[in-house]
Formats: sequence, structure tokens, C-alpha cells
Amino acid sequence: MAFAGTTFWRSSEDETLRRQFWRKRKRVAARVPFAEDLLAAYYCAFDKDTPTSVKATLIAVMLVMGHDALGACVTFPVERLKAVAGTAREVPQSEWETIADDAIRYAAPVDFITRIVRGDAAFAGCDFHEGDRLIISPLSANHDPAEFGPATDAVTPKPGRATGLTFGAGSHLCVGNRFSRTIVRAAFAGLASLPDFRLDGPAERGPGYIIRTVASLPATLH
Repeated sequence: MAFAGTTFWRSSEDETLRRQFWRKRKRVAARVPFAEDLLAAYYCAFDKDTPTSVKATLIAVMLVMGHDALGACVTFPVERLKAVAGTAREVPQSEWETIADDAIRYAAPVDFITRIVRGDAAFAGCDFHEGDRLIISPLSANHDPAEFGPATDAVTPKPGRATGLTFGAGSHLCVGNRFSRTIVRAAFAGLASLPDFRLDGPAERGPGYIIRTVASLPATLH
């Protein structure tokens, strides 16, 4: 498969990738009861002509992206919340469950989404034509003052604003959005129940730009 003249893999590697994929599938299935059914559903959802290498890569992206992105939806906002502690923008730790959706809006860890224009249109003085490829930044959109007010860099309750474009929109709305919001809300509820804690240093960022992650955020309970 190639994009913009760059080859990601060779067809000769298909058989090797096929063996590796199914070997790893057996390991996962031995630990997680429903893993085999989940992987099979993902695998069968692809068109029969899709190369095995593409199926394996996309399935890996779907499984890993959710895990890393969910962690970032907690750690990025926590770092920001602790940075403004003691200021007018502070949200007491005991009330953190109320800011779960805005934490997701603030973090928007999956960025630079590609979309194809379906018909000629104009927006904000720019002309778009059918077939044009657009790269959209949910992170940038979620920090638009016109949409979220002047305090877009603050994590606070924003009634009616929800999560912005973190999960996409329309037919491309992430199927895991409700599940993810529930997990993040539960995480902040758990943090709200803890004794107050302080950060012992800055977050260690992961290497990605498409999926932004935090590798470590050291903290100490008071």
C-alpha cells in the first residue's frame, strides 16, 4: 500500500504479517474471554479484497488508539488542573467528576483527521471541491474561543458544550464515544474521592502527534 509515493509495506510481507497477527490473537484470546469474538468481528467487517496487512494494521490502530487516547483524556487535563490550583480558575479536586466532558474536549488526543470533500463548497472564504482531501484538527477546533469562550485553555464545567470534535461528528462519530465518556467520568470520580495530591514534575509526553499521549505523570498524595 502506498500514499503520496511512500510504500508502507510490500505484498511479500503479507504471509508473515498474517502469521504474526493470528499468533498474537491466540495470546490475547487466552487472557480476555471475549477477545476472539471482538477480533473476528473487526476482521470480518473489512471488504474481502482488503489485504491482510491492511486489516491487521487497522485493527491494531483501533485497539491501541482507544487505550492510549483514554489515558490522555485524563492525564493532560489533570496536569492542567494542578497547574492552576490556587488561582481563580481552580476546580477543587473534590468536584472533578463535573469536568469529565470538558477534560475530553481539552485533551482531544486524536488529532489530524483526514476527510474527503463530497461536493463543491465554500467555507470561511475558502473554496473546496469534490474529492479534495482535508486534514482537520479536533484539538484546534476544541480550543476555538468563538465556540467555547475565552477560557479554552481551562478545564471547567461547560454546560451544553460537551466534548467538541474529540469524537468526530455525523457519520464519522466515534462508536466508542459514550463508552469513553463513561470511563473518563469514572476516572475523575475516582480522583475526586482521593486525598489531595500534588504533581512531582512535568508530564513525560509520548512520541506521537496523531495520537497524543502521556507516558508518565508523577504525583504524591498529601
